[in-house]
Amino acid sequence: MVVNFLPNAFGHVRCGWTLPGKIGNAVVRNRLKRWSRVYLRERMEALGPLAVDVNLVFLKSDGDFYKKLDYDEFSKNLDKAWALLRKRL
Repeated sequence: MVVNFLPNAFGHVRCGWTLPGKIGNAVVRNRLKRWSRVYLRERMEALGPLAVDVNLVFLKSDGDFYKKLDYDEFSKNLDKAWALLRKRL
Protein backbone atom coordinates (compact mmCIF):
# COMPACT_ATOMS: atom_id res chain seq x y z
CA MET A 1 0.00 0.00 0.00
CA VAL A 2 1.21 3.47 -0.85
CA VAL A 3 -0.11 6.51 1.01
CA ASN A 4 0.19 9.96 -0.59
CA PHE A 5 -0.38 13.14 1.42
CA LEU A 6 -0.67 16.67 0.09
CA PRO A 7 -1.66 19.80 2.05
CA ASN A 8 -4.82 21.49 0.79
CA ALA A 9 -6.52 24.86 1.22
CA PHE A 10 -9.95 23.49 2.13
CA GLY A 11 -9.36 23.18 5.87
CA HIS A 12 -10.37 19.53 6.13
CA VAL A 13 -9.23 16.07 5.10
CA ARG A 14 -10.18 14.74 1.69
CA CYS A 15 -9.60 11.06 1.03
CA GLY A 16 -9.32 9.12 -2.20
CA TRP A 17 -8.62 5.50 -3.02
CA THR A 18 -6.99 3.68 -5.88
CA LEU A 19 -8.23 0.10 -5.79
CA PRO A 20 -7.73 -1.88 -8.98
CA GLY A 21 -9.97 -4.87 -9.61
CA LYS A 22 -7.00 -7.21 -9.10
CA ILE A 23 -7.07 -6.42 -5.38
CA GLY A 24 -10.17 -8.55 -4.93
CA ASN A 25 -13.88 -8.52 -5.50
CA ALA A 26 -16.16 -5.60 -4.63
CA VAL A 27 -16.64 -6.86 -1.07
CA VAL A 28 -12.89 -6.73 -0.38
CA ARG A 29 -12.45 -3.32 -2.03
CA ASN A 30 -15.37 -1.83 -0.10
CA ARG A 31 -14.04 -3.28 3.17
CA LEU A 32 -10.69 -1.56 2.60
CA LYS A 33 -12.41 1.76 1.90
CA ARG A 34 -14.61 1.39 4.97
CA TRP A 35 -11.62 0.60 7.18
CA SER A 36 -9.82 3.64 5.77
CA ARG A 37 -12.72 5.91 6.63
CA VAL A 38 -12.94 4.51 10.17
CA TYR A 39 -9.19 4.89 10.65
CA LEU A 40 -9.15 8.50 9.43
CA ARG A 41 -12.21 9.41 11.48
CA GLU A 42 -10.58 8.05 14.65
CA ARG A 43 -7.36 9.95 13.99
CA MET A 44 -9.16 13.22 13.25
CA GLU A 45 -11.01 13.01 16.56
CA ALA A 46 -7.77 12.34 18.44
CA LEU A 47 -5.54 14.93 16.78
CA GLY A 48 -7.89 17.65 15.62
CA PRO A 49 -8.56 18.92 12.12
CA LEU A 50 -5.99 18.77 9.35
CA ALA A 51 -6.02 20.34 5.91
CA VAL A 52 -4.64 17.50 3.83
CA ASP A 53 -5.52 15.35 0.84
CA VAL A 54 -4.91 11.63 1.34
CA ASN A 55 -4.72 9.07 -1.45
CA LEU A 56 -4.45 5.40 -0.52
CA VAL A 57 -3.09 3.27 -3.35
CA PHE A 58 -3.55 -0.45 -2.86
CA LEU A 59 -1.08 -2.47 -4.89
CA LYS A 60 -1.62 -5.95 -6.24
CA SER A 61 -0.45 -8.59 -3.80
CA ASP A 62 -0.01 -12.34 -3.78
CA GLY A 63 -3.09 -14.51 -3.61
CA ASP A 64 -5.76 -13.56 -1.10
CA PHE A 65 -3.63 -11.14 0.92
CA TYR A 66 -6.30 -8.43 1.19
CA LYS A 67 -9.06 -10.98 1.74
CA LYS A 68 -7.20 -12.39 4.77
CA LEU A 69 -6.08 -9.00 6.08
CA ASP A 70 -7.55 -7.97 9.44
CA TYR A 71 -8.20 -4.45 10.70
CA ASP A 72 -5.40 -4.51 13.31
CA GLU A 73 -2.72 -5.20 10.71
CA PHE A 74 -4.29 -2.66 8.36
CA SER A 75 -4.27 0.06 11.02
CA LYS A 76 -0.66 -0.70 12.04
CA ASN A 77 0.46 -0.02 8.48
CA LEU A 78 -1.50 3.21 8.34
CA ASP A 79 -0.05 4.23 11.73
CA LYS A 80 3.41 4.28 10.13
CA ALA A 81 2.21 6.54 7.33
CA TRP A 82 0.31 8.74 9.80
CA ALA A 83 3.46 9.23 11.90
CA LEU A 84 5.34 10.42 8.82
CA LEU A 85 2.54 12.84 8.00
CA ARG A 86 2.57 14.35 11.49
CA LYS A 87 6.35 14.89 11.26
CA ARG A 88 6.07 16.71 7.93
CA LEU A 89 3.17 19.02 8.87
